[in-house]
Amino acid sequence: MRIGPLTPADVLKLSNNIGAAKIGLQLGRQKLYEAFRRFGFGAKTGVDIFGEVSGVVWNPDGPNASGDLTAAQNSFGQGLSVTAMQLAAGYAAIANGGTLVTPHVVAGWTDRKGAYHEAQQPSGDRVMREATAQTVLKLLTGAIDDGIAKGAGIPGYSIAGKTGTAEIAGPVDVAVPNGVDAQGRPKTRIEQRWRYVAGWIDSSFIGISPASDPQLVTLILIHRPATWGRYVMAERPEEVYAQLMPQLLDYLAIPPDRPLNPVARP
Repeated sequence: MRIGPLTPADVLKLSNNIGAAKIGLQLGRQKLYEAFRRFGFGAKTGVDIFGEVSGVVWNPDGPNASGDLTAAQNSFGQGLSVTAMQLAAGYAAIANGGTLVTPHVVAGWTDRKGAYHEAQQPSGDRVMREATAQTVLKLLTGAIDDGIAKGAGIPGYSIAGKTGTAEIAGPVDVAVPNGVDAQGRPKTRIEQRWRYVAGWIDSSFIGISPASDPQLVTLILIHRPATWGRYVMAERPEEVYAQLMPQLLDYLAIPPDRPLNPVARP
């Protein structure tokens, strides 16, 4: 356990919620909310597939929020909902040097005459300065090299990324007051309300590779993994990432950006 002050780099390395909340409150609850919206959270990305939803990001000063409490929760991802596509697009903005682009699943199409037409890609919107994006990328690389997500490391490649553990809300039967009976005793009725369910979580890891020259943003999400203790899992998403990515990097012929330790000495 780390004792003493934490730097922003330490907050990412240790996935420290208290540190994230303090950073968010120091930034200011409206500036934090505006940053979420600037990165596209709470709005559809515009990806060309059916059924996309917007997710929910509460304005800390809105009627359904609690000011600093909501801002602190937003800082580490509690009390809001995002889609996998939004999360990938947000990290791609960091990888792109601060430009948020609309994700697409279709690169182009071929007409009846056999001519290929490349899909038109908008230039995207700048959501952070390039220097800031580079700083965040460096911090996320440190989170893998020297953080709790070391399991995502891949020999020969620099990886930037972050783990995520999100509690899941679901329908829960709740007894609520419902007047009194003929003898004056309080009565209750059962209502179904959405609340966080004990033991229900989404465990995720999102990585940018290689961090020195980003080519891929990859999200691994395990929905409601079997857990015991304090979210101990049989297989963690960062470990799945480390098993998958060498195959993708090899298939796409993306060269290593770090020296490999020799397997033998002359």
